[in-house]
Amino acid sequence: MSTDYLLGRTDNPRIATEADQGPDDIDEIIANAMMFDGKPLTDDDKRAIRGIIAGYMSSKGD
Repeated sequence: MSTDYLLGRTDNPRIATEADQGPDDIDEIIANAMMFDGKPLTDDDKRAIRGIIAGYMSSKGD
């Protein structure tokens, strides 16, 4: 039982693990995306989303 559950911070009594966190890689997130705003995503949509994110990240200059 988690401390957050005992303190009333969550309704989930389980202690979160790294497996509960979800994918870390944006490519994995995009590949697993099924819908956006209630509409199915096509492979072309997913490529466009990846391109937008890649462009944003490269423009940051980090």
